[in-house]
Amino acid sequence: MSNTAIDCVPYISKASVISVRRWLMIGSVVLASGQLAGCGSSQPEPAPLRTALTATVQQASSSDTQITGIVRSLGSYDIAPENPGRLVRLRANIGDRVAQGQILAEFDAEPFRLQASQSRAQMQAANVDLDAARREAKRLEGLVEAGAAARQDLDAARTNVSRAEAQQRATSDQAALNARALAKTQLRAPVAGVITARQGELGAILPAGAPVFSLEGAGEREIVAS
Repeated sequence: MSNTAIDCVPYISKASVISVRRWLMIGSVVLASGQLAGCGSSQPEPAPLRTALTATVQQASSSDTQITGIVRSLGSYDIAPENPGRLVRLRANIGDRVAQGQILAEFDAEPFRLQASQSRAQMQAANVDLDAARREAKRLEGLVEAGAAARQDLDAARTNVSRAEAQQRATSDQAALNARALAKTQLRAPVAGVITARQGELGAILPAGAPVFSLEGAGEREIVAS
């Protein structure tokens, strides 16, 4: 019985065992390669590198001096009317950035407009009087040379010319002043900057020099220690 059982077990040579092992190893390598290839195709792209900015912070030495204060502009302006008047319009507010020459407020211009109109009329009348006085003096000069008029009449005519010239200059100066007063009913920013305060109230009658706005210029700054 034992001899028959032993005879049924097939004989496997040493060379066959080595050959089988070799094929199993090759198959394992091929399978692993395929799996790696498949995994490589499904992996996401690496995230791009990000640049980080670093700064070195140095502690102040004990010898450094700390000062508490405020930073303000070297150009601070109180914007006020040159003439008294009633404030009828505000065109800026606190915190507004304004340009040089920008209109910030307006005063009632009607009284100044009337004065400017009257002064122009007076100046025109003075010009007419001056022309007439000069013509009269010229006429008398010819008559005196011809002996047809007295010398004192010519002197009086020349005096009238001087008086008319003075009147013409006075009315011209007054017309210029009234024209300036009319233009100044509009308050304009003297420089570019920021409105920091508003003192004027709409409808108020303000005296000359009463500030309506405060403005900090956009130029250089200074530190004022407190």
